[in-house]
Amino acid sequence: MGTSVSPCPQACEGQLAETGLQGHFSTFKAVAVNGEYGYVGSAAAGCTTPDCALRAGCIWVFSLDFTDNQNPLARVELSGGQPGGLGEIDVHRMAILSDGTQNGGFLYALTGASTTAAARIVKIEIGGSDTSPIFRRVASYLAAEPVRAMLYAPDLMALVTASMTATTTTYTRYLPAEVISVSPKYGPASAGAYTRPLSSST
Repeated sequence: MGTSVSPCPQACEGQLAETGLQGHFSTFKAVAVNGEYGYVGSAAAGCTTPDCALRAGCIWVFSLDFTDNQNPLARVELSGGQPGGLGEIDVHRMAILSDGTQNGGFLYALTGASTTAAARIVKIEIGGSDTSPIFRRVASYLAAEPVRAMLYAPDLMALVTASMTATTTTYTRYLPAEVISVSPKYGPASAGAYTRPLSSST
């Protein structure tokens, strides 16, 4: 059996720079599963012209209990190479951080153009049910290194990435926690050391 992605929008496929018509520059490069859902991310397919930079990476969610010719449930279009975009052109890797429920948690997508040094990690909330899936982009982070490999390590509770040059290999650990509150908001007026508690959430 197979599922389909049709139609594929111009934002995901790119456009021809001279005519503005829709291009055909994408294929699937990354896949991940969590609970009842699968996720696929797009990347450039053999395009070496400037037209490829007018694309955005896209991620689709589909039911693992699919039938022939069943369309995906939803799509997230990333911030690609269009003017003002963040350069999330290709989806290189995806990793899932489950929240302990059957389908819920966060999907982290490692993105960036193949020809540039920059990389971004996009955070997407996932979960819900077949009739009401949760699938929304919540954040994007500029990676410290031009990485193309990433996984989630449960024992470390962190995303682990790797990058390599001709002389070095760099491994980086990203903690998925976010600061959600600072209390109190203001410290004392007097100078000196002061401890301020932070509340975080993954």
